[in-house]
Amino acid sequence: MNTRMRRAIAGWLGACALMGSGIGGACAATPAEEVQSHVKYLREIRADDDNATIARHNRQMDAGWAYFKANKPQVLPLLREQLHQELRAPQPNGMVLLDLGDYLTLNGIDDADRDKGAQALAAIDPKDPVVDANVQQLFEFARLVAARQDVRAFPLIDRAFLRKDVQLFVPQHAMKLESTLASVFLYGPYGERGETHLRELLRVETDPAIARRIIEILIWIGSPASVPEIKRVGETWTDYETFGRVMTFMMMSGGPDGPAALREVRMETLDDKAQAYWTKQRGDLDHASFATWHSLMPKSELRASSAELARRTLAQIEQRKGIGAEAPPFFLVDAPIPAAEIIASLTRSRALVLQRLSDEALSEVRLFNLLINTLRYRHLPIDQLR
Repeated sequence: MNTRMRRAIAGWLGACALMGSGIGGACAATPAEEVQSHVKYLREIRADDDNATIARHNRQMDAGWAYFKANKPQVLPLLREQLHQELRAPQPNGMVLLDLGDYLTLNGIDDADRDKGAQALAAIDPKDPVVDANVQQLFEFARLVAARQDVRAFPLIDRAFLRKDVQLFVPQHAMKLESTLASVFLYGPYGERGETHLRELLRVETDPAIARRIIEILIWIGSPASVPEIKRVGETWTDYETFGRVMTFMMMSGGPDGPAALREVRMETLDDKAQAYWTKQRGDLDHASFATWHSLMPKSELRASSAELARRTLAQIEQRKGIGAEAPPFFLVDAPIPAAEIIASLTRSRALVLQRLSDEALSEVRLFNLLINTLRYRHLPIDQLR
Protein backbone atom coordinates (compact mmCIF):
# COMPACT_ATOMS: atom_id res chain seq x y z
CA MET A 1 0.00 0.00 0.00
CA ASN A 2 1.71 3.15 -1.23
CA THR A 3 0.91 5.42 1.72
CA ARG A 4 3.32 8.14 0.73
CA MET A 5 1.86 8.35 -2.76
CA ARG A 6 -1.61 8.47 -1.26
CA ARG A 7 -0.65 11.45 0.90
CA ALA A 8 0.93 13.21 -2.05
CA ILE A 9 -2.08 12.72 -4.30
CA ALA A 10 -4.38 13.92 -1.53
CA GLY A 11 -2.41 17.14 -1.37
CA TRP A 12 -2.15 17.69 -5.13
CA LEU A 13 -5.55 16.88 -6.49
CA GLY A 14 -9.11 17.85 -5.67
CA ALA A 15 -11.39 15.12 -4.49
CA CYS A 16 -13.94 15.20 -7.33
CA ALA A 17 -11.23 14.98 -9.97
CA LEU A 18 -10.09 11.73 -8.39
CA MET A 19 -13.40 10.34 -7.35
CA GLY A 20 -15.63 10.42 -10.40
CA SER A 21 -17.91 7.49 -9.74
CA GLY A 22 -15.42 6.06 -7.26
CA ILE A 23 -15.72 5.31 -3.59
CA GLY A 24 -19.09 6.85 -3.03
CA GLY A 25 -20.56 6.97 -6.50
CA ALA A 26 -20.96 10.54 -7.68
CA CYS A 27 -19.23 13.51 -6.10
CA ALA A 28 -22.58 14.55 -4.70
CA ALA A 29 -22.44 11.72 -2.16
CA THR A 30 -22.58 12.88 1.46
CA PRO A 31 -19.50 12.84 3.72
CA ALA A 32 -21.08 10.04 5.76
CA GLU A 33 -21.55 7.95 2.62
CA GLU A 34 -17.99 8.56 1.53
CA VAL A 35 -16.58 7.53 4.91
CA GLN A 36 -18.71 4.39 4.96
CA SER A 37 -17.65 3.53 1.42
CA HIS A 38 -13.98 4.03 2.31
CA VAL A 39 -14.27 1.80 5.37
CA LYS A 40 -16.04 -0.82 3.23
CA TYR A 41 -13.06 -0.93 0.90
CA LEU A 42 -10.69 -1.25 3.84
CA ARG A 43 -12.60 -4.28 5.08
CA GLU A 44 -12.43 -5.90 1.64
CA ILE A 45 -8.62 -5.86 1.49
CA ARG A 46 -7.02 -9.29 1.79
CA ALA A 47 -3.39 -10.27 2.13
CA ASP A 48 -3.64 -12.58 -0.90
CA ASP A 49 -5.29 -10.09 -3.27
CA ASP A 50 -3.92 -10.23 -6.81
CA ASN A 51 -2.09 -7.27 -8.32
CA ALA A 52 -5.13 -5.95 -10.17
CA THR A 53 -7.22 -5.97 -7.01
CA ILE A 54 -4.45 -4.30 -5.02
CA ALA A 55 -4.20 -1.57 -7.68
CA ARG A 56 -7.95 -1.01 -7.47
CA HIS A 57 -7.83 -0.77 -3.68
CA ASN A 58 -4.95 1.69 -3.91
CA ARG A 59 -6.90 3.95 -6.26
CA GLN A 60 -9.95 3.88 -4.05
CA MET A 61 -7.95 4.54 -0.90
CA ASP A 62 -6.03 7.39 -2.53
CA ALA A 63 -9.36 8.87 -3.56
CA GLY A 64 -10.64 8.48 -0.02
CA TRP A 65 -7.75 10.42 1.49
CA ALA A 66 -8.12 13.12 -1.16
CA TYR A 67 -11.80 13.47 -0.33
CA PHE A 68 -11.08 13.57 3.41
CA LYS A 69 -8.61 16.39 2.94
CA ALA A 70 -10.92 18.36 0.65
CA ASN A 71 -13.82 17.99 3.13
CA LYS A 72 -11.88 17.95 6.39
CA PRO A 73 -14.32 19.86 8.66
CA GLN A 74 -17.21 17.57 7.74
CA VAL A 75 -15.22 14.34 7.60
CA LEU A 76 -13.10 14.47 10.76
CA PRO A 77 -15.98 13.95 13.21
CA LEU A 78 -17.16 10.98 11.13
CA LEU A 79 -13.71 9.42 11.05
CA ARG A 80 -13.33 9.89 14.79
CA GLU A 81 -16.63 8.14 15.41
CA GLN A 82 -15.83 5.34 12.95
CA LEU A 83 -12.47 4.71 14.60
CA HIS A 84 -14.05 4.87 18.04
CA GLN A 85 -16.54 2.19 17.05
CA GLU A 86 -13.80 0.03 15.56
CA LEU A 87 -11.73 0.24 18.73
CA ARG A 88 -14.74 -1.00 20.71
CA ALA A 89 -15.46 -3.92 18.37
CA PRO A 90 -14.76 -7.45 19.69
CA GLN A 91 -12.48 -8.10 16.70
CA PRO A 92 -11.45 -4.78 15.17
CA ASN A 93 -10.34 -4.80 11.56
CA GLY A 94 -6.60 -4.24 11.25
CA MET A 95 -6.77 -2.19 8.05
CA VAL A 96 -9.47 0.08 9.44
CA LEU A 97 -7.33 0.72 12.54
CA LEU A 98 -4.23 1.24 10.42
CA ASP A 99 -5.68 3.55 7.79
CA LEU A 100 -8.02 5.67 9.91
CA GLY A 101 -5.55 5.86 12.80
CA ASP A 102 -2.80 6.90 10.41
CA TYR A 103 -5.02 9.56 8.83
CA LEU A 104 -6.13 11.06 12.14
CA THR A 105 -2.58 11.11 13.51
CA LEU A 106 -1.26 12.84 10.40
CA ASN A 107 -4.18 15.15 9.63
CA GLY A 108 -6.04 15.57 12.93
CA ILE A 109 -6.48 19.04 14.35
CA ASP A 110 -5.69 18.48 18.02
CA ASP A 111 -4.16 16.16 20.60
CA ALA A 112 -7.44 14.26 20.92
CA ASP A 113 -7.14 13.13 17.29
CA ARG A 114 -3.54 12.10 17.76
CA ASP A 115 -4.47 10.34 20.98
CA LYS A 116 -7.12 8.36 19.13
CA GLY A 117 -4.52 7.48 16.51
CA ALA A 118 -2.15 6.18 19.19
CA GLN A 119 -4.97 4.04 20.59
CA ALA A 120 -5.53 2.59 17.12
CA LEU A 121 -1.84 1.80 16.67
CA ALA A 122 -1.70 0.06 20.05
CA ALA A 123 -4.74 -2.06 19.11
CA ILE A 124 -3.29 -3.34 15.82
CA ASP A 125 -2.25 -7.00 15.70
CA PRO A 126 0.99 -7.08 13.66
CA LYS A 127 0.41 -10.81 13.05
CA ASP A 128 -2.69 -9.97 11.03
CA PRO A 129 -1.72 -11.00 7.45
CA VAL A 130 -3.30 -7.88 5.95
CA VAL A 131 -1.40 -5.62 8.34
CA ASP A 132 1.80 -7.54 7.66
CA ALA A 133 1.27 -7.02 3.93
CA ASN A 134 1.08 -3.27 4.62
CA VAL A 135 4.11 -3.08 6.90
CA GLN A 136 5.39 0.05 5.13
CA GLN A 137 2.29 2.00 6.16
CA LEU A 138 2.49 0.49 9.64
CA PHE A 139 6.07 1.73 9.94
CA GLU A 140 5.15 5.25 8.84
CA PHE A 141 2.19 5.29 11.23
CA ALA A 142 4.39 4.09 14.11
CA ARG A 143 6.90 6.84 13.33
CA LEU A 144 4.21 9.49 13.69
CA VAL A 145 3.30 8.20 17.14
CA ALA A 146 6.94 7.75 18.17
CA ALA A 147 7.68 11.37 17.23
CA ARG A 148 5.27 12.37 20.01
CA GLN A 149 7.07 9.99 22.41
CA ASP A 150 3.80 8.20 23.13
CA VAL A 151 4.87 5.04 24.97
CA ARG A 152 1.67 3.23 23.99
CA ALA A 153 3.43 2.45 20.71
CA PHE A 154 6.16 0.40 22.39
CA PRO A 155 4.35 -2.99 22.40
CA LEU A 156 3.47 -2.67 18.71
CA ILE A 157 7.01 -1.61 17.79
CA ASP A 158 8.41 -4.49 19.83
CA ARG A 159 6.26 -7.08 18.07
CA ALA A 160 6.17 -5.68 14.54
CA PHE A 161 9.75 -4.50 14.07
CA LEU A 162 12.08 -5.61 16.86
CA ARG A 163 10.90 -9.23 16.94
CA LYS A 164 10.21 -9.62 13.22
CA ASP A 165 12.45 -9.50 10.18
CA VAL A 166 11.27 -6.66 7.95
CA GLN A 167 12.50 -5.10 4.75
CA LEU A 168 11.38 -1.53 4.07
CA PHE A 169 12.23 0.90 1.31
CA VAL A 170 12.39 4.68 1.41
CA PRO A 171 12.13 5.64 -2.27
CA GLN A 172 12.95 9.35 -1.94
CA HIS A 173 16.33 8.43 -0.45
CA ALA A 174 16.77 5.09 -2.25
CA MET A 175 17.31 3.67 1.22
CA LYS A 176 16.58 0.14 2.39
CA LEU A 177 15.81 -0.52 6.03
CA GLU A 178 15.98 -3.89 7.73
CA SER A 179 14.74 -4.56 11.25
CA THR A 180 17.61 -2.96 13.16
CA LEU A 181 17.61 0.38 11.34
CA ALA A 182 13.81 0.47 11.20
CA SER A 183 13.87 0.05 14.98
CA VAL A 184 16.49 2.80 15.35
CA PHE A 185 14.07 5.21 13.64
CA LEU A 186 11.25 4.05 15.92
CA TYR A 187 12.90 3.84 19.36
CA GLY A 188 15.37 6.66 18.71
CA PRO A 189 12.87 9.55 18.83
CA TYR A 190 11.98 8.56 22.40
CA GLY A 191 15.45 9.54 23.61
CA GLU A 192 16.31 8.16 27.04
CA ARG A 193 12.89 6.52 27.32
CA GLY A 194 13.63 4.46 24.23
CA GLU A 195 16.94 3.27 25.66
CA THR A 196 15.34 2.47 29.02
CA HIS A 197 12.61 0.44 27.32
CA LEU A 198 15.14 -1.57 25.32
CA ARG A 199 17.27 -2.14 28.39
CA GLU A 200 14.24 -3.50 30.24
CA LEU A 201 13.52 -5.85 27.35
CA LEU A 202 17.14 -6.98 27.32
CA ARG A 203 16.94 -7.79 31.02
CA VAL A 204 14.35 -10.53 30.43
CA GLU A 205 15.19 -11.59 26.85
CA THR A 206 15.70 -15.33 26.32
CA ASP A 207 16.33 -15.31 22.57
CA PRO A 208 19.98 -14.53 21.77
CA ALA A 209 19.09 -13.31 18.26
CA ILE A 210 16.73 -10.67 19.68
CA ALA A 211 19.25 -9.75 22.37
CA ARG A 212 21.82 -9.14 19.63
CA ARG A 213 19.39 -6.96 17.72
CA ILE A 214 18.67 -4.89 20.83
CA ILE A 215 22.39 -4.33 21.30
CA GLU A 216 22.69 -3.27 17.64
CA ILE A 217 19.99 -0.65 18.23
CA LEU A 218 21.63 0.53 21.44
CA ILE A 219 24.91 1.04 19.59
CA TRP A 220 23.01 3.83 17.82
CA ILE A 221 20.99 5.28 20.69
CA GLY A 222 22.50 3.88 23.91
CA SER A 223 24.62 5.25 26.72
CA PRO A 224 26.79 4.01 29.62
CA ALA A 225 23.55 3.36 31.52
CA SER A 226 23.16 0.20 29.43
CA VAL A 227 26.67 -1.13 30.10
CA PRO A 228 25.76 -3.43 33.04
CA GLU A 229 22.89 -5.11 31.17
CA ILE A 230 24.90 -5.57 27.99
CA LYS A 231 27.79 -6.96 30.04
CA ARG A 232 25.37 -9.51 31.50
CA VAL A 233 24.24 -10.50 28.00
CA GLY A 234 27.86 -11.05 27.01
CA GLU A 235 28.30 -13.33 30.01
CA THR A 236 25.10 -15.25 29.20
CA TRP A 237 25.76 -15.86 25.49
CA THR A 238 29.48 -16.20 24.87
CA ASP A 239 29.41 -16.84 21.12
CA TYR A 240 31.24 -14.65 18.64
CA GLU A 241 28.05 -13.15 17.15
CA THR A 242 27.00 -11.84 20.55
CA PHE A 243 30.43 -10.89 21.84
CA GLY A 244 31.25 -8.87 18.72
CA ARG A 245 28.16 -6.73 19.26
CA VAL A 246 28.84 -6.41 22.98
CA MET A 247 32.36 -5.18 22.30
CA THR A 248 31.20 -2.71 19.64
CA PHE A 249 28.70 -1.19 22.05
CA MET A 250 31.20 -0.98 24.89
CA MET A 251 33.80 0.78 22.76
CA MET A 252 31.49 3.05 20.71
CA SER A 253 28.71 3.96 23.13
CA GLY A 254 29.76 2.95 26.63
CA GLY A 255 32.18 5.74 27.48
CA PRO A 256 34.92 4.78 29.97
CA ASP A 257 32.52 2.29 31.59
CA GLY A 258 32.57 0.20 28.41
CA PRO A 259 36.28 -0.69 28.30
CA ALA A 260 36.22 -1.15 32.09
CA ALA A 261 33.49 -3.78 31.68
CA LEU A 262 35.40 -5.49 28.87
CA ARG A 263 38.48 -5.83 31.05
CA GLU A 264 36.44 -8.17 33.25
CA VAL A 265 35.72 -10.59 30.40
CA ARG A 266 36.87 -14.13 31.18
CA MET A 267 38.61 -15.41 28.06
CA GLU A 268 37.89 -19.06 28.83
CA THR A 269 34.14 -18.54 28.70
CA LEU A 270 34.16 -17.39 25.05
CA ASP A 271 33.89 -19.69 22.06
CA ASP A 272 36.97 -20.11 19.85
CA LYS A 273 36.03 -17.44 17.31
CA ALA A 274 35.16 -14.96 20.04
CA GLN A 275 38.47 -15.68 21.80
CA ALA A 276 40.39 -15.00 18.60
CA TYR A 277 38.50 -11.75 18.08
CA TRP A 278 39.05 -10.71 21.70
CA THR A 279 42.77 -11.42 21.45
CA LYS A 280 43.01 -9.28 18.32
CA GLN A 281 41.00 -6.36 19.71
CA ARG A 282 42.04 -6.33 23.35
CA GLY A 283 44.86 -3.90 22.81
CA ASP A 284 42.34 -1.22 21.90
CA LEU A 285 41.31 -1.05 25.57
CA ASP A 286 44.65 0.44 26.51
CA HIS A 287 44.11 3.27 24.02
CA ALA A 288 40.58 4.15 25.10
CA SER A 289 41.16 7.73 26.23
CA PHE A 290 40.16 11.30 25.52
CA ALA A 291 43.36 11.79 23.54
CA THR A 292 42.58 8.82 21.28
CA TRP A 293 39.01 9.88 20.60
CA HIS A 294 40.11 13.49 20.20
CA SER A 295 42.58 12.42 17.50
CA LEU A 296 39.64 11.29 15.34
CA MET A 297 38.45 14.88 14.97
CA PRO A 298 39.58 16.81 11.85
CA LYS A 299 42.23 19.22 13.10
CA SER A 300 41.01 21.99 10.81
CA GLU A 301 37.63 21.89 12.53
CA LEU A 302 38.97 22.15 16.08
CA ARG A 303 38.93 25.92 16.28
CA ALA A 304 38.87 27.87 19.50
CA SER A 305 35.41 28.70 20.79
CA SER A 306 33.77 30.55 23.61
CA ALA A 307 31.13 29.20 25.97
CA GLU A 308 28.65 31.53 24.30
CA LEU A 309 29.40 30.14 20.81
CA ALA A 310 29.16 26.55 22.05
CA ARG A 311 25.80 27.10 23.71
CA ARG A 312 24.46 28.99 20.73
CA THR A 313 25.55 26.18 18.40
CA LEU A 314 23.90 23.54 20.58
CA ALA A 315 20.68 25.56 20.73
CA GLN A 316 20.66 25.95 16.95
CA ILE A 317 21.18 22.22 16.42
CA GLU A 318 18.24 21.42 18.69
CA GLN A 319 16.05 24.05 17.08
CA ARG A 320 16.81 22.80 13.55
CA LYS A 321 16.60 19.15 14.61
CA GLY A 322 20.05 18.57 13.20
CA ILE A 323 23.13 20.21 11.77
CA GLY A 324 21.57 21.21 8.48
CA ALA A 325 23.96 22.92 6.09
CA GLU A 326 26.35 24.03 8.82
CA ALA A 327 29.82 22.58 9.27
CA PRO A 328 30.05 19.62 11.68
CA PRO A 329 30.58 21.07 15.18
CA PHE A 330 33.73 19.12 16.07
CA PHE A 331 34.95 22.09 18.13
CA LEU A 332 32.39 21.18 20.79
CA VAL A 333 34.74 18.53 22.21
CA ASP A 334 36.98 21.37 23.40
CA ALA A 335 34.25 23.89 24.22
CA PRO A 336 34.74 25.61 27.63
CA ILE A 337 31.49 24.34 29.15
CA PRO A 338 30.82 21.15 31.12
CA ALA A 339 30.95 18.00 29.03
CA ALA A 340 27.71 16.79 30.64
CA GLU A 341 25.90 19.86 29.33
CA ILE A 342 27.07 19.22 25.77
CA ILE A 343 26.24 15.50 25.99
CA ALA A 344 22.73 16.22 27.24
CA SER A 345 22.06 18.66 24.41
CA LEU A 346 23.47 16.36 21.70
CA THR A 347 21.47 13.45 23.09
CA ARG A 348 18.27 15.48 22.81
CA SER A 349 19.22 16.50 19.28
CA ARG A 350 19.92 12.88 18.33
CA ALA A 351 16.34 11.96 19.25
CA LEU A 352 15.04 14.86 17.13
CA VAL A 353 17.23 13.95 14.17
CA LEU A 354 15.80 10.43 14.18
CA GLN A 355 12.38 11.89 13.43
CA ARG A 356 13.81 12.43 9.93
CA LEU A 357 13.88 9.32 7.78
CA SER A 358 17.01 9.64 5.65
CA ASP A 359 20.63 8.62 5.17
CA GLU A 360 21.59 12.14 6.20
CA ALA A 361 19.88 11.61 9.56
CA LEU A 362 21.92 8.46 10.16
CA SER A 363 25.12 10.30 9.25
CA GLU A 364 24.32 13.03 11.77
CA VAL A 365 23.60 10.44 14.45
CA ARG A 366 27.03 8.87 13.79
CA LEU A 367 28.63 12.30 14.23
CA PHE A 368 26.70 13.02 17.43
CA ASN A 369 27.72 9.63 18.82
CA LEU A 370 31.37 10.32 18.03
CA LEU A 371 31.18 13.66 19.84
CA ILE A 372 29.21 12.22 22.76
CA ASN A 373 31.53 9.30 23.38
CA THR A 374 34.60 11.54 23.09
CA LEU A 375 33.15 13.94 25.63
CA ARG A 376 32.51 11.10 28.07
CA TYR A 377 36.28 10.76 28.36
CA ARG A 378 36.81 14.41 29.13
CA HIS A 379 37.35 14.58 32.89
CA LEU A 380 38.17 18.25 33.44
CA PRO A 381 36.68 19.85 36.58
CA ILE A 382 33.84 22.28 35.88
CA ASP A 383 35.80 25.24 37.22
CA GLN A 384 38.47 24.59 34.58
CA LEU A 385 35.89 24.45 31.80
CA ARG A 386 34.50 27.93 32.34
